[in-house]
Amino acid sequence: MKIVEYTPQHSAEVADVLYAAVHAIQEDLYSQAQRKAWAASIIDNNKWKKRLLISKPYLLLIDNKIAGFIELDSKGYIGCLYVAPTMQRRGVASSLLRYICIVAVEAGLKRLTVHASLVAKPFFEKFYFEVEAENKVMREGIELTNYSMYKSLSV
Repeated sequence: MKIVEYTPQHSAEVADVLYAAVHAIQEDLYSQAQRKAWAASIIDNNKWKKRLLISKPYLLLIDNKIAGFIELDSKGYIGCLYVAPTMQRRGVASSLLRYICIVAVEAGLKRLTVHASLVAKPFFEKFYFEVEAENKVMREGIELTNYSMYKSLSV
């Protein structure tokens, strides 16, 4: 298990992890229509590559395959945290979050923020993130619920 910085050769694999993770969410949390709106079956590769070049996610590799990834911007916002369904419950998300907490403190950030899904909310709460607001977000005409959360960092 190792964490590396994103390189463009990983763009398709990162997209696959995101798509698989979203579509593995239980139906009682997000319907099929909601999961499809969240992660469409066709990802615009050019747009996706441009996003990843800007966000530069950290990738957790197991046997040289992406088990999960996380994005952290310069203001402390966590844009994405996804784990491949076959790698869930193995400490991948925890390892990624702990890693970016270290990166954030080293960068002098005082706070992390995230828009956590219904699935991710309990995970972030376990790491002492607090809910600021419940949000209703529209994607492809479908409403999704997420939570604005934050965590203060010791700098």
